[in-house]
Amino acid sequence: MYEIMVCPVKKLYELALEGDMSEVSAVAVSSYEVDTEKLRGLHSVAAFSFDDITDENDDKAFAYMDAYKISEFVKSLPECTDTLFVCCDSGESRSSAMAAAIMRYNGLDDIVIWNNPHYHPNPLVYKKLCNAFAITVSEDELSEKLGINKNAFENAFKNKR
Repeated sequence: MYEIMVCPVKKLYELALEGDMSEVSAVAVSSYEVDTEKLRGLHSVAAFSFDDITDENDDKAFAYMDAYKISEFVKSLPECTDTLFVCCDSGESRSSAMAAAIMRYNGLDDIVIWNNPHYHPNPLVYKKLCNAFAITVSEDELSEKLGINKNAFENAFKNKR
């Protein structure tokens, strides 16, 4: 089983320059074009461009076709993969939503994502990617997860005062 790491795309560019990434794969999304040339040292990369929005009717929103392609990429990761980076522009919304869905696909508890006050998983990305993995997410379940995340953020904010 591989480790799932969430970070900004720019951080992944830096890491790709630092050393051997031959057993590392990545799903990288951005509102802009992902520079896959900077990631050529990784074993495999799936790059997508969509905005961090929750209105699925917006042309720049996460599409089911992208969700399907990401799910197929994850399902086809070679056994030698020791780390899967899941990245977006800021490393907190789209990437954390994808990481949570990938964790569920791998039989892991995604609560570590929802309980992290630094993450704000995009509910549209989470729900569509879970759906692509054939994982049903009800509106009640999604609402509960969003509440957990909101509470984690509020508690962290209160404790910093």
